[in-house]
Amino acid sequence: MRGAPFGALRVSNHGADLGAGEQRLVARPHHPVLDPDYYRTYLEQDGQPKGFMSVQQEVMRALARPEDFRDVPSDDPNYRRKISGLQRDTSDNPTPAFAVRDRNYVSARWPADVHTFATTFAEMLS
Repeated sequence: MRGAPFGALRVSNHGADLGAGEQRLVARPHHPVLDPDYYRTYLEQDGQPKGFMSVQQEVMRALARPEDFRDVPSDDPNYRRKISGLQRDTSDNPTPAFAVRDRNYVSARWPADVHTFATTFAEMLS
């Protein structure tokens, strides 16, 4: 990976030559903005449609009704900032973040929403 601007080792179970439960290390340059699979745990297997193993799709399959899934509303004044993946929230600026609270459950999309997640969680506890 010498010479790559970003790099890491990634554990993957994706590959035709691997048996169930086997994993391999895949070395490739990747970065959260440049690699759309950066935060993914599992990649699609042969025969699964693109995006099938995304967190959003996994959550939607687990819900009683897929329409219960909440995403950033398109009329949110900060919609572009929230969906770009290029900005992180801060303790002073939550506008790029999106978190959902449902009774005693709080969820956020990715590590860049951590401040909003923590604030929402703390409010739930108080």
